[in-house]
Amino acid sequence: MSKGYRLFSLKESQVIINRDVQLDENASWNWEENKVETKDVLIITDKEDNDEPISSVTSPSDPNSTQLNEESHNSADSTSSNSSSPSSTPKSNKKMIEEFKDDMTQKYEMSDMGLLQHFLGMEIYQEEETIFICQKMYAETILKKFNMLGCNPVSTPLIMGEKLKKEDGGKAADATHYRSLIGNLPYLIATRPDLMYVASMLSRFMQSPSHFHLGVAKHVLRYVQGTTDLGLSFQKNYTVNLVGYCDSDLGGSLDDMKSTSGYCFSFGLAMISWLSKKQQSVVQSSAEAEYISTSLAASQTIWLRRILADLGHH
Repeated sequence: MSKGYRLFSLKESQVIINRDVQLDENASWNWEENKVETKDVLIITDKEDNDEPISSVTSPSDPNSTQLNEESHNSADSTSSNSSSPSSTPKSNKKMIEEFKDDMTQKYEMSDMGLLQHFLGMEIYQEEETIFICQKMYAETILKKFNMLGCNPVSTPLIMGEKLKKEDGGKAADATHYRSLIGNLPYLIATRPDLMYVASMLSRFMQSPSHFHLGVAKHVLRYVQGTTDLGLSFQKNYTVNLVGYCDSDLGGSLDDMKSTSGYCFSFGLAMISWLSKKQQSVVQSSAEAEYISTSLAASQTIWLRRILADLGHH
């Protein structure tokens, strides 16, 4: 669309009004296509003062019109001068970034390591329209630590319908070994929502695990063995909305008959928040369990919406 825009000139350090700027307000930013082509730039040249005779000046009837005419004249002059000057030629954003880096290195001790590839054990792959985050190296470290690197993979983290309880009649397992295994899973959950439920359930038996509990934990590692490449994919999307889902079971814990709540939220095409947690009270119906789960998800929704509002997304 084409209309009047208020622009800030970095060269002149002033706000100007330009009516010859064409902007696509519905388009999204592309980091790769960040160079403005000079052939699309409209340059306004100054007109010669001798082209038209100067008309006589008449006194305005309204005192406010004088101020309005002066502001319009000053805006037109600053628009014309800024558009015709060599400094108005657009620069590549990459060049501006390099200049910013040079200024920062002069004031602070820093080094340019290029695009972010690793951060706190996470592997980051950046493409033109996608950012993918995974923890393949960390997952392989866990498998190697517990001698499961060459195990046979399975397709699910937990056998369908399998229930666990504290007193299962099995022999006691090494509690230290079990706690170490389960303790490595929470950080992996940062990029693996599919492990949230099973890790939360296995953490209930940290005090006195049995060999059956340890076997289920090793089953999870077998699942990790076949899915080390899984992670979070943040794709470019023109429609960005916050969408949430929640659910619950009924009496999923066989020890105290408490239910489990779960929710997940996506923003655009990417998952940004997820949780699986045992409820604090015993419910008498599935409706009550769903109500508690919905309340938990609603609280998270309010928190996420406030964060998005701070970031300018309403």
